[in-house]
Amino acid sequence: QAVLSENALLDQLGNSLTLDVASKQPNRLGLYDLLGNAAEWVQPEGGSSWVRGGHFQLEVEQLSADWRATEDREVWNASSPKLPNDTWWYVDHYYQGFRLVCEEGAEEKPKPETTGLTPIETTPSLDDLPKSFTDEVQSYNKKKVPFEMVLIPGNKEQNIKPFYVAKTEVTWGMFEYWIYGGDTDWKSYIDEMGRGIRPSSLGHGHPQTDLGLINEKQQPAIGMSWRVAQAYCRWLSEQTGRSYRLPTDNEWRYLLEQSGGVPVDRQSLLDHSLFLDNADWDELELFTKPRNVGQGKPDKLGLYDLIGNAAEWVQPMGGKRWVRGGHFAMEAKDFNADWLAVEDQAVWNEDYPNFPVSKSWYLAHYYQGIRLVCAIEVPVDEVRSKP
Repeated sequence: QAVLSENALLDQLGNSLTLDVASKQPNRLGLYDLLGNAAEWVQPEGGSSWVRGGHFQLEVEQLSADWRATEDREVWNASSPKLPNDTWWYVDHYYQGFRLVCEEGAEEKPKPETTGLTPIETTPSLDDLPKSFTDEVQSYNKKKVPFEMVLIPGNKEQNIKPFYVAKTEVTWGMFEYWIYGGDTDWKSYIDEMGRGIRPSSLGHGHPQTDLGLINEKQQPAIGMSWRVAQAYCRWLSEQTGRSYRLPTDNEWRYLLEQSGGVPVDRQSLLDHSLFLDNADWDELELFTKPRNVGQGKPDKLGLYDLIGNAAEWVQPMGGKRWVRGGHFAMEAKDFNADWLAVEDQAVWNEDYPNFPVSKSWYLAHYYQGIRLVCAIEVPVDEVRSKP
């Protein structure tokens, strides 16, 4: 027991906390905490999963070479405050950990098949990158929805690294498959909604459904919160094998600058952009609607609706989240290059009919949308001074 206590953290003195790894002596293989501290998950056999090695809550006398604890949600989460019972974490028995194994010579996992561009980890030269590529995402009609990404070379003086940006905003055709769980089973869909990694469903009372906007597959998906936009980017990255995300505020402003900026002439602005001035109304003329992506004139970068149509989420700064670019429910005269709208639950969901108020969707102000950015890595000296 004296030797064991030097190598393993077990419950000899009423320990209730783990120690920093490598606090005890290593074994003959140079490994720390193979016994004690955290019990370690191993791969399942025969339909059961268990941990090995003992743990900080186990008494010394109880540990043997054959010790293991089989996963039991009812026991390990007997007092879990969540319904349905949490499938990720244990609250009553929380000693489980893991140790990594790397298989030498293991075959590299095949990258997902996509069109146009192989996922980029390191790129020898900016000149080797295609000027654009087309990716695709699954839709409910069993068809793939394509979307085009264009290369933005970046600017060294402005600290803008190269990246790809979507020509158009994310459409309902690209979005609804994910929000309604088309990629998973019903049980997992409900569980993911409960844990906040997938948005709550859109039902009666939401303008996205009541006005039939969600049925317009070529219109921008709108009215989602920042957390939903962020979660969609993560999901799309998993589906495609590429690193999709929201643009930073600096990147979005750089896009506006390189696209030609805000047209001074009102008619030129409306030729490119959708505002209240030129938006369509519903049959009762109570609500304005966005339009199909790609309908206006493209800007100098080949992008559509960087200004107007849906306002676009950017990555947060200083603890605040906002959208850029203006939208279909505001007048063109109120827009300028510095325009932004900061996320405000109290205002954007002031008329929400249910309690608690949704953290996924906005009802009173539902103009928020997504423009995708795809990250790439190039050597710093390849970032050009001018695009």
